This record gives sequence, C-alpha cells and structure tokens, in this order.
Amino acid sequence: MPIPGHDLDGVIKGVDFLLNANLGYRLSIGKRVVVIGGGNVAIDVARAALRQQQALTLEALSSTLLPDSLTPTEQEIAMKELMDVSRAALRMGAREVLLVCLESREEMPAFGEEIDQGLEEGLKLRPSLGPKQFVGQNGKLTGVETIRCKSVFDAQHRFNPTFEAGTESVIPCDTSILAIGQASDLSFLTPADGVETTRQGTVKIDLETLMSTAPGIFAAGDIAFGPRAVINAVADGKKAAEQIDRYLLGEKWQPRPKYIQITVLDHHQMSATFDEHSRLPVPVLPVERRTGFTEVEIG
Repeated sequence: MPIPGHDLDGVIKGVDFLLNANLGYRLSIGKRVVVIGGGNVAIDVARAALRQQQALTLEALSSTLLPDSLTPTEQEIAMKELMDVSRAALRMGAREVLLVCLESREEMPAFGEEIDQGLEEGLKLRPSLGPKQFVGQNGKLTGVETIRCKSVFDAQHRFNPTFEAGTESVIPCDTSILAIGQASDLSFLTPADGVETTRQGTVKIDLETLMSTAPGIFAAGDIAFGPRAVINAVADGKKAAEQIDRYLLGEKWQPRPKYIQITVLDHHQMSATFDEHSRLPVPVLPVERRTGFTEVEIG
C-alpha cells in the first residue's frame, strides 16, 4: 500500500501473517491490531489475530498462575478458567482487533456469515474508513490515520473511492495488517515477449482458448482474470491444459468425450411441503473453543 509509513515496523501483509500463524510461529502483534480490508481474507486475518492474542494471553497466564504439576482434570478446569479470564479481558478492551475498510457494512465483499462469526469472536468493525497514512515513532508503528470514505464506486460502478476532508483521525495500534488484495507481478515480461497486458494488470488472453497475444503462451487463474476463488483457478488450469494439448497436437488433437451419468429415481418422493421449511444452520464450534486455525464449521 503506497501511503506514508507503510515501511514502519508493525505494518505487515495479511498473507504473510496467515502463513506464519498457520505454521505455528510466534507472532508479537501487541494488544491492539488494525486490519485493513473488507474481503474474506481480511476477516480471516482479523479472526486469526484475535486467536493469536488469546493464545498468547493464555500462555502468559498459565505460566504465572498454573502450578507445575496438575492432573489432567485439574489442568482442564484451570484452562477453562483462564479462557474465561482472557475473554473477559477482550470484552473490557484490553486486547482489540479492529477491521477498517472503505466499504460500508452492506457493501463489504466478505461473506455475511464470515463477518457475523468474526463479530461473535470479538472483532470490531470500522466501516467507511480509508487509511491515509501510518504514523509511528522511532521506526515503530503507533497508529493508523484514517479518513471518512464517502463512496467507494462511481456512477459507472467502477472502483473510485472519494473521501471527506476534515474527518481524519488516528486509531492507536501496535500492529496493522494489510488485507486489501494482491496483484500479479508482471515485471518479468518484456516487449519482445509479445504478451500484452490489460489496464487491470492482468495478461490479455483469448477467453475461449486462454492463449495470450503471444502464440503458444497461455495464462490462467488470477494472472489472467484477477483475484478470484481457488476453485476458479483450478478450473482454469484444467481448461488451459486441454488447450495447450490442442495447440501442440494441431490437427491430430481430438476432444475427449465428456460423460455425465444421471440416475433417475422413480421411487423417492419429496414431501409436498419440503420447500416451505427453512434450511438448518450449519453447526459450529463454540467461540471459546476456536483457537488457531481450528475448523469452525463442524456439520
């Protein structure tokens, strides 16, 4: 993010944070964290930061409060009590994770259920704010200066945020984690390659064949379409492989037959009112048992 202070100690990238947290590395993120972004990655980062803080709190408390020798039952009871203490401290504001994003609550691209679960775990939202600069002292981050975002998109629904002058304020924090998306690094391309790019910073391709403007060079996934879900990249990879095979074989290429077998059951009857019933909610782990990267949905 090219704004003043982005190189301060304490400003880190969301993907780097998730990678290190998932690998189990100890991360010193302080008591107050500001996550910048409004998508699913930003929510993941914020929830991981909450759990990281909770884990460090439990470790610190257990090292000072728990006796050296406990039975398994005593250990379980003690850890439950410590968990209650840490959650109470979080509720009292001793440890906070705030998510700052340009979008309003309704415009946030993150899935609604992800946002709701984050709020349930203690995440605090600060929508309609944009980061103006990172502030610090002696090379260390001390806060994020934000400005009120009036709108994110223009009349043509293009990303073109506008801000309200005079609404600047500083959110004190120990760490700021950037989760505002990623862009493809196309610096390796040269004019001699013949590979054209788009205004969005992606490789220009034929949507049917996925071939670039240079014969024999194909592109797929985010580098061709921009940020999307992993499953889209997997599908692109399969399509690209088929088109590369076709390009190399030329006239010898034959499409592989695609069969879909459908079995029609004539003995199964749905209830006449089945579509009137609401979908059952997916069972999830209780908040107090969500630690690290434990899977939340258990249904």
